[in-house]
Amino acid sequence: MLINYVVKGPLNYFIIDNFYEPEELKVIKQELNELLPFIKKPKYTGAAKGKKKGLGLFLDDHYIKNRNESNILYANRKLFDTNFVNELKKFNCWYDHISYCNSDTTLINFYKDKDYYKSHHDANPLTAITFFSIGTFKGGNFKLTEYDEEIECIENRMIIFAGSLLHEALPLEVEKDNYRVSMVQFCSYKPFKHKY
Repeated sequence: MLINYVVKGPLNYFIIDNFYEPEELKVIKQELNELLPFIKKPKYTGAAKGKKKGLGLFLDDHYIKNRNESNILYANRKLFDTNFVNELKKFNCWYDHISYCNSDTTLINFYKDKDYYKSHHDANPLTAITFFSIGTFKGGNFKLTEYDEEIECIENRMIIFAGSLLHEALPLEVEKDNYRVSMVQFCSYKPFKHKY
């Protein structure tokens, strides 16, 4: 795992390459292939109308009866590992929010030829996106729109950033039955109920 903390003026975010170990990556990719028959149109994945051309699936809904059936939902708990969060905190204490998030959902996006996701922000404090591929693709980079910051989508690369930042998935080129895949983890807080 290689952690790169990027700071450009007020913008800061993490790029983590090789986030998953080879065995973890293997089972994740196997499950991604198994999920292909179940992926849905943008209106079923909470995308703003007209912003997204691509398919997706909320894993928390798909595995609602038994999360333990998903190797992905097991593997992506790694984001909340205390040792990993402590490494991020060495660069910026704000990322300790990961430790205190008590709610997260996982969306898998599957992008085919000419697919995209126009500039938008997420309704949660922190977002982590990990990129995978089924086959090969060209383009389709990730962009932090307001800062014109473009990041190459590389297999097993994670980006962690504030969900309030405008971001987009640029159009890509892929052959039939190939996909650029992104796993999005939306990290947030459930309201705390006071006992008075």
